[in-house]
Amino acid sequence: TEAAVVVLADGPDLSPVAVDRVVERWRAGDNLVAASYGGSRGHPLLLARARWGDIPDEGLRNREIRLVPCDDLGAPGDVDRPDDLPERFR
Repeated sequence: TEAAVVVLADGPDLSPVAVDRVVERWRAGDNLVAASYGGSRGHPLLLARARWGDIPDEGLRNREIRLVPCDDLGAPGDVDRPDDLPERFR
């Protein structure tokens, strides 16, 4: 395994194109890559194997991560309760 792509299970609108973009950026040489929506870091997040040992116990919030704009795809969403589900999933 050369890298891991992290996605959250509670993001029903995550576009596969966002995953493709993050992987493309990794293939171009970045070791920590994440999609961004409206300038904010989101998912998917990709971690190259070479960086797995650098992950601190507190996570990656304070790490420099290459952001890949995905505004045109729409944010993946965040489902915490049944009412948060998009209508098409109810």
